[in-house]
Amino acid sequence: MNRFISIFFCIFFSLKGLSQIAPAIQWQKTLGGTNADNAGCIKQTKDGGYILAGNTKSNDSDVNGNHGDWDMWIVKMNNVGGVQWKKCYGGSNTDESTYIEQTTDGGYIIAGATNSNNGDVSGYYNGNTASYLDAWILKIDSLGTVQWQKCYGGSNFDAVYEIHQTFDGGYIAVGETDSDDGIVVGQHAVTIADVWVLKIDSIGNLQWQKCLGGTNQDYGQSIIQTIDSGYLIAGETYSTDGDVVGNHGDFDGWVVKLNSKGKLIWNKCYGGSGGEYIYSIIQNKDKSFTFCGSTAGSNNGDLTGITTYGGGDDWVMKIDSIGKIIWQKCYGGSKSDYAYSLEQTSDGGFIIIGTTESDSVMGNKPNNFHGLNDYWMVRIDSIGNLVWQTSIGGIHDDDGFSILQTSDGGYLVFGDAGSSDGDVLKHYGQFALLDCWLVKLMPDILPLSILSFKASPTPPKEGLISVMLNWVTTDEVNVSHFNLQRSVNSKDFNTIGNVEAIGTDNKHEIYSYIDQAPPPPNGRISYYRLEIVDRDGKKTYSEIREVELSIKNYVLRISPNPARDYVRIETNKIKEITILNSSGQTVVKQEVNLPITKVSLQKLAKGIYYVKTVNVDGMLSSSTLLKE
Repeated sequence: MNRFISIFFCIFFSLKGLSQIAPAIQWQKTLGGTNADNAGCIKQTKDGGYILAGNTKSNDSDVNGNHGDWDMWIVKMNNVGGVQWKKCYGGSNTDESTYIEQTTDGGYIIAGATNSNNGDVSGYYNGNTASYLDAWILKIDSLGTVQWQKCYGGSNFDAVYEIHQTFDGGYIAVGETDSDDGIVVGQHAVTIADVWVLKIDSIGNLQWQKCLGGTNQDYGQSIIQTIDSGYLIAGETYSTDGDVVGNHGDFDGWVVKLNSKGKLIWNKCYGGSGGEYIYSIIQNKDKSFTFCGSTAGSNNGDLTGITTYGGGDDWVMKIDSIGKIIWQKCYGGSKSDYAYSLEQTSDGGFIIIGTTESDSVMGNKPNNFHGLNDYWMVRIDSIGNLVWQTSIGGIHDDDGFSILQTSDGGYLVFGDAGSSDGDVLKHYGQFALLDCWLVKLMPDILPLSILSFKASPTPPKEGLISVMLNWVTTDEVNVSHFNLQRSVNSKDFNTIGNVEAIGTDNKHEIYSYIDQAPPPPNGRISYYRLEIVDRDGKKTYSEIREVELSIKNYVLRISPNPARDYVRIETNKIKEITILNSSGQTVVKQEVNLPITKVSLQKLAKGIYYVKTVNVDGMLSSSTLLKE
């Protein structure tokens, strides 16, 4: 099966060489117990935190509730790595997770495999014989409570490796099957793997399934729903018959397009006479597709003229909507390198995570290699040019499998670690038994060092709704300006102002900005960050600062709410009423000296407004108003 907020931070940029210096580790976390643990997938959640899917044999340290042997292990974390909840799922035999994502109801869908038929698992196809794994799909709510689970498969090996919620509220999953019974229909060579696609409804009922491949080995690794409601599947094939057309020799990367009902539209093999594999595919912002995987060093077929570096290399290809190659590149060193997952970054480039055994890369550029295997992150631009690369780990096996760009412009990587030295600060049990390892990297590097960035409420005499932002920089010679950005959820930021950069070299520069902020809808917390724009238009971001706008709220009643033409405002003898729009601009301001007053809303557009009142004792109250 394939596999707080700190007060200060510094980032550095080199003007020498062809690529930027890779960002440093901001924080890291080892997760697991004294038995074996391994990683599957990480995704960002709607609240700005993260959901992690892995597997565990442990039942101590970070792990509790193991049912026996391997269990699925799901961990929910906040945006700075604090564990909010964690749960084991499974039975007395092997239960594994490979993929997780958040669903529209705030819960999670998990893909994997099982040969248990007790505990959390029911419906295993082979009853109690436990000869082979079945595909297992599990739906949980936002706190990890099981809502439904189902096994899918036949009498041989079956598993799913990736799953996504579809436009109709159901799910699409891809993996492999060796079966030709149970729910499996159309397998091309029993006991030899076919790509297997499952479409299920919102509660797990099978709508259709499809076997894809030929009479040799075919594996499905990744799937996405396309804008036409069809599906694009990526994996690898050794077949030269059946559904497979154009194999170049050995394993080829294989991409298959299906319509919404599972009908085969087109398929293409990519590769040369060596072995090529695809592990992850995504749809880009321009509606094209990019996949990553590995090549054994072919220099023929589709890879004719492509620079390879020895052993296995990271292999990245961009294709159009009908599979035509737009560009492809290889990245690596003299030994084996594998790319397991990629994500498009905010600037249109890509970030790739995988594993390296090489101590130098890309034509002997130095690689901070530590031991047997390291996590290897490669940052490229929109046409595949190297921006930066870095390896992290220790002297034992450390393999990265999943990556995402975080809201501050940094990166979060998730994988396995067998080390307890180098970059790895903690390890449970023997080094031969892996732990899950989560690493947060700083944002991408600009020609700037931010020495500090702070956000704090102004003194009470000025009113706690004002927030003072202060930051200190150095080496900002190429910086154009700073955009000040605010959010109510730490994820969606709006620009509230900007400050021109002084643009000096080496000298420390001190900046400040006052935000006359409306109270946030949640009544307490606002989030701030700097968007730093250089003279070439490139952007990066500071750390996010959290500000608690807590005030001693006196009774404030607003009715009706929502309102149309007018609103009644009641508090302890109002002295002043201010209504602000969502951008913080004052749209109504009036002085009164009554416990209740009526305010006309007829000139205001529909939307969310913020009401501030000051009573005769100088006490401030605030609330939110919806104008219909």
